[in-house]
Amino acid sequence: MAPGNASASRSNSSLRTHPIQPVALHFGAGNIGRGFIGAVLAQAGSRVIFADVNKQLVDNIKRRGKYTIHILDGHSDDVGYEEKTQPVSDVSAILSNDQDALAEVAVHDLVLITTAVGPAILPKIAPAIVTILRTRKAAGKGPLNIVACENAQHATSMLKDHVFATLRDQQADAALLEYAERNVGWADCAVDRIVPPYRPDDTSLDVGVESFYEWDVDMHSLKKTDPDVDIGGMKPTSNLEKYIQRKLFSLNMGHAITAYLGALKGHKSIASAISDTEIYPIVHGALQESGAALRREHGFTEEEHARYIDIVLARFHNKDVPDVPWRVGREPLRKLKPNDRLVGPTTMCRQMGLNRGHLLRGIAAALAYKNDDDEQAKELQNRIAQDGPEKVVVDILGVDKDDEDVVTVLDAYRELRQQHKL
Repeated sequence: MAPGNASASRSNSSLRTHPIQPVALHFGAGNIGRGFIGAVLAQAGSRVIFADVNKQLVDNIKRRGKYTIHILDGHSDDVGYEEKTQPVSDVSAILSNDQDALAEVAVHDLVLITTAVGPAILPKIAPAIVTILRTRKAAGKGPLNIVACENAQHATSMLKDHVFATLRDQQADAALLEYAERNVGWADCAVDRIVPPYRPDDTSLDVGVESFYEWDVDMHSLKKTDPDVDIGGMKPTSNLEKYIQRKLFSLNMGHAITAYLGALKGHKSIASAISDTEIYPIVHGALQESGAALRREHGFTEEEHARYIDIVLARFHNKDVPDVPWRVGREPLRKLKPNDRLVGPTTMCRQMGLNRGHLLRGIAAALAYKNDDDEQAKELQNRIAQDGPEKVVVDILGVDKDDEDVVTVLDAYRELRQQHKL
């Protein structure tokens, strides 16, 4: 998997009578795990073993050993349209807390561990990874790579911290700590694919996904493994940060603003919301504003980034991806953190002296968002009711109350409340 290892891998394989199939262990057998990361690994020739806490799901995967991916390309109403499908086979599953199963997988040509469990669950899978590392060291096994494929910045680094904290809690000796440091490629990544809910029936493992996906991995962190693997759908890069910020400050930002404005107007889908003639110009304007900052910060060309924005908007318009505003907009407090999708690009624009009016209106929409089924949305509304909107905006933006951006957000917030009778 390490860059430049293809020839070495072929050389090693030629010495064996039978080529060894690499094993990838993926934590999280949900839609994203099966529809994105697990599928990419399987299609690259790896034997994929899913690890999950859901026994019914694990048993289903073990029994079937295969499933189908349905590509949702937004053409279902077109004459002569045929749905694209991709088969995924040779997969299995274990319970992620089954110590014996984890130890068995650890010594059978395991070269890669990936995750799609959600950032909050990473601490919970750290003990399972410790079991794997402990078993591999005892068996004299060589390097492997770990890539946390979460919708969070530097998720693998977060997972590494949790693993080393668990090792220290278990009073691991210095040799095991050194093994975990020297024999593991802890590679951060940026992942991007919309995988909406898709359940043809209660027992099906099939998943519906958009055709677009991107998986960028820090090439400097990857270790050479035996057998070494070439994953066609994974792009090693020497500048991961630019792709992390591009996704977060473009796709995730635009998605969130579409969701909040869409929810305020009662839209039932992202595709419906972005088609709204009042919402589209705001989202498009915010993408242009963040794009100007991203081009200056990371050197994207104007043509290159314009093409990326077009792709993002086309994905939002995809009516065959049944995404809903309350899923995309969930946990608004997290999305309003200083370096996240809304405030992050706004701050970058402010520091560069660039326009940011549409981004600020997106922040106002997040403040106006209400959802009684979302604990963070309720907490945000409680803060506004208790402290007043001005203090909340000041805290979120991290500027003085007289700052022009505070005034802009408050004006937009009051306008949205009046417009939607909140």
